[in-house]
Amino acid sequence: MSLFNPDGSIKLPNSLQKEKENEKRRLTQGFCVKIRKDIVSDRSPKSCRLSLTLSQKLDNSFIDRIYEHWHPETPTKINKISDKEICIDIGTTFSRCKDCQEIIDRIRSSVDGNLIEDKGTCTSKKKEKEFCYEDFFD
Repeated sequence: MSLFNPDGSIKLPNSLQKEKENEKRRLTQGFCVKIRKDIVSDRSPKSCRLSLTLSQKLDNSFIDRIYEHWHPETPTKINKISDKEICIDIGTTFSRCKDCQEIIDRIRSSVDGNLIEDKGTCTSKKKEKEFCYEDFFD
């Protein structure tokens, strides 16, 4: 078994190869959005960027409608790179991570959870609610 492809590149492990194939299938066949989260500047004024790739079944108006009804506390800017690629720049305040997660959650609910999230260079950790016995049992 060779570790290299015929073109000389290194072969991906089977698990990563299956994950990439699944991602490609979701972006071509379903209503799906891939989001990559990156820090653009870690010095003041801090800013982040969400790079969105829309599946073939979605168009720009989908994101326009979500963005139009989103009222973040931070300054934001939307840039359309192509028909299927959009960047949302999120400016600096203490609510930057909260606003970023809010728009991601809005997109996730609009595509019924069919979202591919790539952490990119983002350092934010989504706070998961801790298990509380009273929340789940009477």
